[in-house]
Amino acid sequence: MTEDRDEERRAFGARVAQLRKRRGLKQDELAEAIGRTASWVSQVERGVQPVQRVGVLRLLADGLGVSVSALYPEGETSDIAGLRNTADEVRSLAQAAGFEEFSAALDRLIPRLEHIAQVAEDMAAFAGTPVISRPERTPGALRDAVAKIVPHRLAELQNDQTRAVAQALEANSLRPLHTFVLKWAVVIEIERFPETARRFHFAERVELASKDPEVRARGRRVSAEILGQAQAALGN
Repeated sequence: MTEDRDEERRAFGARVAQLRKRRGLKQDELAEAIGRTASWVSQVERGVQPVQRVGVLRLLADGLGVSVSALYPEGETSDIAGLRNTADEVRSLAQAAGFEEFSAALDRLIPRLEHIAQVAEDMAAFAGTPVISRPERTPGALRDAVAKIVPHRLAELQNDQTRAVAQALEANSLRPLHTFVLKWAVVIEIERFPETARRFHFAERVELASKDPEVRARGRRVSAEILGQAQAALGN
């Protein structure tokens, strides 16, 4: 079992190295892009460092401009694909033995497992422990939260609040204040989860700086997905 896992890590690392070189990236360049060290990238490529968390896999895939599934060597199946293959084998054995009810149960089970896996993947960006609890949606609570997790953005928040107040007075409407509160509630919802924030900011950088249209489009999609997930978590 240990030897199999070692071989899987080496194959995975070789695939990462292949994709990195295909992109024309050095180890330190990839490391900088995904917020890791060159030593970490080197260990991954040598099969020493396992990469198992979905968030880290997505971060690595974003840095290489590929999907998560593309990180795995050709011919290696995903967990769900492997499950389906195993189920097919069991189904064939069940049918051969005349266990038709068992075979039918497997037919019903696989789609449900695939759905569960998809839901888990969609929620993975917000997995883990937040660094602070979700603040109330008041200017004071939002300001305190920003001061704790992204203090370098306090001036930006203050400028936004000043502008929102002025616009609200001019328009005789609370809408500018509601927009201000929603914007910063979403910012905080993302920043509460370090892995999510790292993916989001990397996607933003890729969208702005990459010369590859496909990579820019992927960055745009990733950032939009994370924004949507944050808004959904807030009930918006």
